[in-house]
Amino acid sequence: MVDSSFTEFKLDYPEIKNHDPINPVSKSISAEHYSWKIECGYWEDDEEVALELHLSLDSQFNRFNGFCEGFLRNCLESSYVKNGVITLICGVIALPGNSIAVPATNIGDHLGSLLECPDGSDVSFVVGGETFSAHRAVLAARSSVFRAELFGSLAEATMQCITLHDIEPSTFRAMLRFMYTDRLSVELGPESFFPSAQQLQCVLAAADRYDLGRLKLMCAQKLWNMVSVETVATTLGYADMHNCPELKNRCLDFFMVGKNFTRIVVTEGYLWLMQRFPSVIDEIKAHPIEKIIYI
Repeated sequence: MVDSSFTEFKLDYPEIKNHDPINPVSKSISAEHYSWKIECGYWEDDEEVALELHLSLDSQFNRFNGFCEGFLRNCLESSYVKNGVITLICGVIALPGNSIAVPATNIGDHLGSLLECPDGSDVSFVVGGETFSAHRAVLAARSSVFRAELFGSLAEATMQCITLHDIEPSTFRAMLRFMYTDRLSVELGPESFFPSAQQLQCVLAAADRYDLGRLKLMCAQKLWNMVSVETVATTLGYADMHNCPELKNRCLDFFMVGKNFTRIVVTEGYLWLMQRFPSVIDEIKAHPIEKIIYI
């Protein structure tokens, strides 16, 4: 019989900000006759903060499961901190001791290894001077656009090498890796710990172009975590341009929070939004924002 337990983990934000990262805040939870310990650490630099959770048996020191998520400080404090508190719901699901353990799926690792070896590939793409080898069947299985291009009546169906325009090599590489591994993987700079908003916007655009709905939502989630007064207008524009209502609606709601609107309208992003997306500006003004003078 499967045993499970869930607990509400409230973190005093001012407290964890001043807490020693070496001694994280912890809380215990019980499941399958064991006591588990959840630890939460906090790291920050000038712009970004990261919350990291670890789960371990109270009687053991090894941590066998972890989760780390990075946020821009403005996004974390405006969206997740309520009355000085961050609330997390943490759960443990324990299988009975006599069950047969099944390893986690690793098909993404196996398919991903095909990208490292061109043997067996039957199509290649030239993007910005770089050549990428791929497999028609894999691309067609993941994308209706590639299926039409590679197995339909279009000229690409008979071409061994296809040149793509209006997409950067790094963006195509991230999209290609997703199609093989189902993971979002964006190249980082030597001093970067998280993808930039511009990188994610480019991948979101490619995901929309090639009908990769899951990849588009993965980018949208990351972009939403990075939203701030300075970036929300451009994020809203990209969400509208590339048919992502989930991200667009959240950005529209962000305009109504507190004094956000009066701060957003003086940013360069809002000027760009006015010039490129007048219909979106009309949608913003149609929202029930109280005590706002539109300019």
